Amino acid sequence: MKNKGQQPFVHSKIEVVQNCALVKEKIEESKVAAKRTMKNRNAELCAVTRAKKAKVERDEERAQTLASLENHNHFQVLRLHDEKKTELLLQHDLHE
Repeated sequence: MKNKGQQPFVHSKIEVVQNCALVKEKIEESKVAAKRTMKNRNAELCAVTRAKKAKVERDEERAQTLASLENHNHFQVLRLHDEKKTELLLQHDLHE
C-alpha cells in the first residue's frame, strides 16, 4: 500500500466485505460447487469387484481341472501304480 494513512480505512473495508452475510453465502456456495461428487461407478471398473470376480473364476477353473484330472485314465493308472508299488514294498519288507 502506497499511502499508509489509508491502511486502516482499507482494512476496515476488507473486514466489512468478509463479514457480509451475502459474501459468506457466496463463498460457501463456491466451496460446495468446487467439491468433487462421487458418481456411481461401473462395477467392472472397480478394482475390488474385479479382484473378487477373478478369484471366483480361478477357483471354478481349479475345481474343473481337478475333477477332469480325477476322471482321467492317466491319473487312475498312476494311482493304481502307486498302490501296487506300496503293496510290493510292504511285501518285500515283510519277507526280509
